[in-house]
Amino acid sequence: MDFWTHQDKARSRSFRLVALYAALVLGFSLLAAAGVEAAWRAFAGYSMDEWRSVGAGPYGLLSPSFFIFLAITPSLIGTMTLFSPASLAAGGRSVAEAMDGALITPQTTNSDERRLLNLVEEMALASGVPVPPVYVLRKERSINAFAAGGTVNDAVIGVTQGALVYLKREELQGVIGHEFSHILDGDMRLNLRFAGLLFGLVCIIEVSALVLRGLRYVGGGNKKGNSLALVATVAMICYFLGLILAFLGKIIQAAVNRQREFLADASSAQFTRSRGLASALKKIGGLGYGSWIQETGMVRNYSHFFFCSTNRGLYSTHPSLKKRILRLDPDWDGRFIEPIPVVADHPEGEEYRFSPAWMRPIFQRKASASTAPGGVL
Repeated sequence: MDFWTHQDKARSRSFRLVALYAALVLGFSLLAAAGVEAAWRAFAGYSMDEWRSVGAGPYGLLSPSFFIFLAITPSLIGTMTLFSPASLAAGGRSVAEAMDGALITPQTTNSDERRLLNLVEEMALASGVPVPPVYVLRKERSINAFAAGGTVNDAVIGVTQGALVYLKREELQGVIGHEFSHILDGDMRLNLRFAGLLFGLVCIIEVSALVLRGLRYVGGGNKKGNSLALVATVAMICYFLGLILAFLGKIIQAAVNRQREFLADASSAQFTRSRGLASALKKIGGLGYGSWIQETGMVRNYSHFFFCSTNRGLYSTHPSLKKRILRLDPDWDGRFIEPIPVVADHPEGEEYRFSPAWMRPIFQRKASASTAPGGVL
């Protein structure tokens, strides 16, 4: 594949999507400021002549107070963003542990885990970054992987048990190269910033809804009624604009993630100079479990960290398998690969002792087939 061209396209599209969202935030801030300014003047008892006489513009919406209201909206979003969940900013280790990942130590005697550590060390050496801690999701039968963390120094890489079982060395190398691309290109930081921004918007929505619910139990005279009506109007403006902006933000975040996945695929092809990644994607399509994470908690919060999609629909953070494979292998015939476990020949080997319970019948079937008269596995 022409990975240089694909990388340039993915970076360019990512930049345009981020710029679009910044423009949307500014546009909605302008709408919110205009609505609050209009509501304030209406409930303050200004006549139309007085309204036109205050500030610039036909309706006086460019007065100093308008610019104050305009500055308040992004300031509120930014302030709420500072209180985003600590688990998202505490580093990759906290993310891996939240998903029940088991840290692989250098002293491991499991051959699959040793192979994984060697591949991570090779990619770290080739890319010039520190060797990240490596985790495995032992309960997961699917083929998937993830990279998490805010910076190169606190990044971690994790894989599912299914990836260790079903992927050959070249294929697993392609997956690890993909995850290293996320680390090197700062995709984790970008995801954290998007998550913080969306958290800030959700906080504003929740506070606005709380104010609206509280106003139902407050009464008062005309003067007090005008003040409460103004507060209710401002809360409604913040609530509905926040909903729209959060909805569009999630869609744009998913679109940005999809472009970064294309970028990581192209970078992996550059790093490894092989078709191992395309083969790994074909095996995901041919595996009944696919890439779905079923036994791990907190997956919805971290779906954008994974190698392959953990959800579907409008908010899907990954392109389809077919699109990704065709970019890596334009001559693909459309057929997936039914994965075969890469395991020891008999159930008493090292891999059997360290394997999860769900893998042991596979070893036993393989042992039976290899010892049967004329049996071929």
